[in-house]
Formats: sequence, C-alpha cells, structure tokens
Amino acid sequence: MRKVATFAKKELADRFALFLSSKGIESATDFDLDESGASIDQKEGIRVWVTDGRYRDQARGLLPDFMQTKDSATSMAELQRARQAKEASLQQERSVHTQRIAVGSTPQEAPGTLFLLATAVVIFLFVSASRASRLEIHLMFIPQLILQGEVWRIFTPMVLHTDFLHILFNAYWLYRLGMDFEWNFGTARLLKLAGTVAVISHTLFYLAIGPSFLGASGLIYALVGYIWAAQWAGSGVHLDPDYQQSRFFLIWFVISMVLKIAGMPVANIIHAVGAMVGILAAFYSYLRIHWIRKELEQNATTRRNAAIGVGLFFAAFVVDMFL
Repeated sequence: MRKVATFAKKELADRFALFLSSKGIESATDFDLDESGASIDQKEGIRVWVTDGRYRDQARGLLPDFMQTKDSATSMAELQRARQAKEASLQQERSVHTQRIAVGSTPQEAPGTLFLLATAVVIFLFVSASRASRLEIHLMFIPQLILQGEVWRIFTPMVLHTDFLHILFNAYWLYRLGMDFEWNFGTARLLKLAGTVAVISHTLFYLAIGPSFLGASGLIYALVGYIWAAQWAGSGVHLDPDYQQSRFFLIWFVISMVLKIAGMPVANIIHAVGAMVGILAAFYSYLRIHWIRKELEQNATTRRNAAIGVGLFFAAFVVDMFL
C-alpha cells in the first residue's frame, strides 16, 4: 500500500477514497485499515492509501480534480454510486472469504505448497527406502560447494527431514498453513517467503552452529509470523481466529528450547529467524511502520509483547549456541 494524500477531516478522506474507487483505483483510509480508530491520531490528519502502489501517481494526479468537484451535485451522485458498489463488493468478498475459510483451499489453488510438500515427502521416502543413498549429501548446506556453483544447497535443507515424526509434523502444518497463505496472498509471495527464510535462517544457523539442520520448520514459523502480523496490522485477512495458532506455536517455541537443553537436536535459531522474517515481511507488505511505532509508544501491552518476542528471539540463539 502507498499513501496518496492526507485530509484534515475523515469525511473528506472517505469521499476521496470513494472518488478513487469510482475511477477504478482500489483505496482505503486509515479507518478502513483500523476500524476501531484506536491507533489513529486525527490531529495528524486522515490518510488515504492505494492498495496497489503502481497507481499512486495516477491517484495523486486525480486529487486536483477531486478538490475542484467535491461539492458538486454530479460528484456527490457519483460518490454515492461508488459507495454502494464498494459496499456490495465488500459484502460479496466477505461472503466468499467466509465460505473459503470454512471449506479450506483446494490443492489445485496452492501449487507452491503442493510442490514443497511433495518434494519433501518424495525425498524422505526415497532416502528411507535406500539408506545407502547419498542424495542427502547433495542437498545439504555446504558453503564451499555453494560458492562453486551448487546454489540449490542454500534452499534444499528445507525439504530434508530426519524421521517419520519430523516430516509428519512439518507436512501437516505446511499443508494447513501453506494452503491458506497461498490462497490469500498468492503463490509468488509464498515462494519468495520460503526463499528468503532459507537464505537467512540457513546462513545464520551455519555461522552459529554448523551445517546440522534439516526441515521446513523455519518456513512454518515464517507462515505463522506473517499471518499473525498481517492480521494484527489490519490486512483484512483473518486466518487465525483468536490467534490460536500463534499461541500454539509460541508455546511450541518454548518447548523446543527446553528439548534442546535436554539434549535433543532442535534448530531453535531457524525457528526464531523464520518467525522474525515472516513478521517483518508482513509489516513491509502492508507498510504499517508508522502505525506500529505509534502502537509501541501508546500501548503498554504492545511494548510488553514486543519485549517478550525480542527476548525469545535472542534466547533461541543462546540456547542453540551455549546450552
């Protein structure tokens, strides 16, 4: 999203947003993004945003026309028609979205998720059936070979798994989270997120610990982090009602650190980095940095939760590196 203009009055901001909608440019005001208005300082004005940043210059070019005609009878009639069309569109979107969430996305609509899932399962079955296979060696993160041109090794540890329970847990959550994520945000965004998580988390874990990491848990935590942050930042998508999934993975994150202290091989750094990448990617996608800063300044609960999150992030590094 990109900011187009700021108005002193909410009514004028709403009318400009409708004016843009009548011209075929999808837009929203601060109040559309935060219906409660709790985080909006109206003294600073009400901002109007375009959903697709490619139309920002076009929208700004329409601002003088709007200001000249905003009070005319013809303009008011057009805005009323735009308002009715927008309300009808939103009602239809809510109905379709509710239905889709109820029945879940179909596999055909999530090719990225299916590709990652099928690759992981096929490799696991092949390696399990032929213990003499050296396939895993050709897929592990080895910087010297990556620098020699085997760049796939940056990404392929994500589809390797140690045992049946490991792949069963990851496959279940990748299917469940990946399908909903891909249907709502697109295949390209899923694959970009997976690639970013792989590059950052695998590199950091190698530098901190070494090449002993396997599994898709970094991507899973990234999906959880993205969905949580997008929902919290007011994206209009509600894939985690009451944040139940987020709470589960927060608890599992702590349990994983305890398991690591007990001697089990858990890559907590990859979990932490994956979650952080997902959260930051969502905040970047919705450009809510100003709103987040204001939340941190004004909301003690937000500051406490942020402190807990940062603490857990660094705790994962301490546990993996020193305990």
